[in-house]
Amino acid sequence: ILSYRHGNSATITRCSQPGIGMKKRTCIEDQDLLLSLWGAGPENTDALYVLDARPRTAAVANKAVGGGYEHKQQYPFIEFSFCDIQNIHHVRDSLHEVRDLIYSDFDCKWVEGLAASHWFSHIRRILVSAAKIADLIENGKQVLIHCSDGWDRTAQLSGLAQIILDPYYRTIEGLIIIIEKEFLHFGHQFALRTGTDNDKDTSQRSPIFHQFIECVFQLYQQFPSWFEYTDDLLIFILDSLYNSKYGTFLGDNEKERKEKAFDRHTPSAWTTVFEERDSFTNPLFKDRSLDRIPTDGSGKGFQFWN
Repeated sequence: ILSYRHGNSATITRCSQPGIGMKKRTCIEDQDLLLSLWGAGPENTDALYVLDARPRTAAVANKAVGGGYEHKQQYPFIEFSFCDIQNIHHVRDSLHEVRDLIYSDFDCKWVEGLAASHWFSHIRRILVSAAKIADLIENGKQVLIHCSDGWDRTAQLSGLAQIILDPYYRTIEGLIIIIEKEFLHFGHQFALRTGTDNDKDTSQRSPIFHQFIECVFQLYQQFPSWFEYTDDLLIFILDSLYNSKYGTFLGDNEKERKEKAFDRHTPSAWTTVFEERDSFTNPLFKDRSLDRIPTDGSGKGFQFWN
């Protein structure tokens, strides 16, 4: 699915992993589709840049269940790389360690405990990869992103790359559109990941969207005048995610939300955002209509968000 087209015609496209499996199956239609995607970019595009969000070991393991990743032999026109972003289980355990640290005796070794949780390491891997995508797009390269299913890490990378690249997505309306198109409409499983539906498998809970919002916060606190909103908006969004007051983040996909008529039975979080817009507006904001956030995602300016 096409997610973003930059001013130089370079694009970000999303998908799930290819069904290559242990036997390295080929699919002519898939090869043709990726070839067409490469050819649809700017004239100076030397290859289709495929970024697999997973660590290499995880991608290889997925071959056993029919998944895998693109091979140069089957797709000679691609440049392939892994982003080394950990899965939902690592992220969940990491945030649990941060939570336990917060509620522990503050005489403990705070810095060592925070480092041991690897929370900032996970944030850094995502932002470094998003910055890499932004660099590729700025240089006129075609980018394809995927993880396993394409609705967790892929959503994070695509959304953050657009926030880094495009000043529109650093406005209040822009952030809402990113959340709508990259998470809600693409099928990020909010109920499953947050546990708002108690009948869901608890082993699949993970703060993926929470992690995305924290990545946005890390960009905001390093470049505050580049964002129309403050972290009050980010906090409101996370509160709305967990308190189930709004129908916006209920359910796992658009089909479920329509069938249960959440839009008729619950208010939208975005209605409250626009009604209370002044309380979320950043007084330091400057319109930077042509600027890309100058970040490499390295984590040098990270701040603990409490």
